[in-house]
Amino acid sequence: NSNIILYRAEEPKKIKYTPLGYDRELTADEILELTDKGRKYAHLVRCFSKYPHLVTDKGQTLSMPPILNSEDTKVEEGTRNLFIDITGTDKYTVEKTLDLIATTLAENAECIGLVSIVNGNEVYYTPKLEPVITKVSLEYIRNNLGMQDLTREDIISLLESLRHKVEIVNDQMLKVISPPYRYDILHPIDIVEDVAIAIGYDNLKPEVPRTFTIGKELKKTKYLRKLREIMIGLGFQEILTFTLSSSSILEEMLELEKSKHVEILNPISPLYDTIRTSIIPNIVMFLKANQHEDHPVKVFEVGDTVVVVKGEPQTRTKLAAGILSYKVGFEDIQAVLYSLADNLGLNVELEEVKLTPKLFIEGRTAKIIVEGEERGIIGELNPQFLLEKMGIEYPIALFELDLTDLWEKH
Repeated sequence: NSNIILYRAEEPKKIKYTPLGYDRELTADEILELTDKGRKYAHLVRCFSKYPHLVTDKGQTLSMPPILNSEDTKVEEGTRNLFIDITGTDKYTVEKTLDLIATTLAENAECIGLVSIVNGNEVYYTPKLEPVITKVSLEYIRNNLGMQDLTREDIISLLESLRHKVEIVNDQMLKVISPPYRYDILHPIDIVEDVAIAIGYDNLKPEVPRTFTIGKELKKTKYLRKLREIMIGLGFQEILTFTLSSSSILEEMLELEKSKHVEILNPISPLYDTIRTSIIPNIVMFLKANQHEDHPVKVFEVGDTVVVVKGEPQTRTKLAAGILSYKVGFEDIQAVLYSLADNLGLNVELEEVKLTPKLFIEGRTAKIIVEGEERGIIGELNPQFLLEKMGIEYPIALFELDLTDLWEKH
């Protein structure tokens, strides 16, 4: 009986308790050798010199996670109070699993108690039971369902029937607050799916469009195809790299704070743990891998990036082009930019950069201004940075241009 429970690592010889379903004490190593659960999951802890140990401040062992609980934790018919312990290697997953179990049990329980977690100087309470918040427009819901006659009140009522709380942001936008156990909601399309479920799939009747239409390319598709043709005509080769990138590369190369890019919760590799905010690192890494090919190496890429603006992620379509050669300078890449702008009918000006990023050479870098709006950067890369940090032996000049919505204006 204790209100203080410690989660720590102990040497196997110091762990001794009666496992669940047994009538005598066993050491940690005996549990791994003699019990079914121990033999099955021994590989999870055998490689460590210390094992996880959940114990009260009075020395009563509750569990050796993730192997086996103690007999003291046995749940019987008369059990009134449950202490839920969840351990794992990913904090987010552990917390969400606890939310799910706690809210499920709450259906038949009087209340959910909070546990104070002390981790060094950090103190917080679990379960956190933080709601899942999604912003979605009425137009997005109607268009995806093909039901233009759905009123705002209809949509709110349908979502509330599935335990969502809905707040009106403005005439076209809703803020949907979902229960903490709904961590399956990852995107606004999941809210659309819940609206469809609330309506009932059998009640969604397919309709023949009233107006006969012929499919055609989007303005964006035609604009980007023309841009690609221009760049190829200027002697560049198109490359296609991953949209996922490395946060360490973004922070090192672009001096980007963590709050300025979107991180992946469960990346398969540190090389792909964030969504790129810029195509410049991709161009530089490609040129590094091909620096010993015939010079000049001239490449470009057009693709999507995601930037964080005022806490909200925004998708931006960008073009980046770079030249690596024995002798290449600002004038070479500037001529490419001006030629591209002339062919696209863009009014492009260059302005001095007040604070030069360390990736570029001071005095050989400029901001790209399109129609009076800052849209990118152009310049020569810092040879010291290229050689010492990247292992690139030759000069590089490049530019990056934000193309977002230019297809609507030109």
